[in-house]
Amino acid sequence: MDEKFRVSEKTKSSFSDAEKTVRNAGSTIMKNRYVLTGASWVTSAFNRVTKATGEVGQKTREKVLAEEEARRAEGKAMLKFMRRNLQELAQTRNVWLFMLKVNTSIP
Repeated sequence: MDEKFRVSEKTKSSFSDAEKTVRNAGSTIMKNRYVLTGASWVTSAFNRVTKATGEVGQKTREKVLAEEEARRAEGKAMLKFMRRNLQELAQTRNVWLFMLKVNTSIP
């Protein structure tokens, strides 16, 4: 009697026999060409799906990065446009202030 797991020799022997039977059955099943062909097909299909999923993920990542870059470029263009217009407005304001100053100083 194994004191640690409280298992008798007869039980150990039964488990050992069952393990051998399962191992042999698995080996026999894998030798069957239909089972082997099916397992190979499933493995191949799984590999193709995995590859396609990786490619889709990469394309999605690239698309998101391109969209972010486009948004950044649009934002930079908008800032440039706004700065140019503000400079023009400031110049126009200065011209108007100068004209008002000149007109009010004439007697």
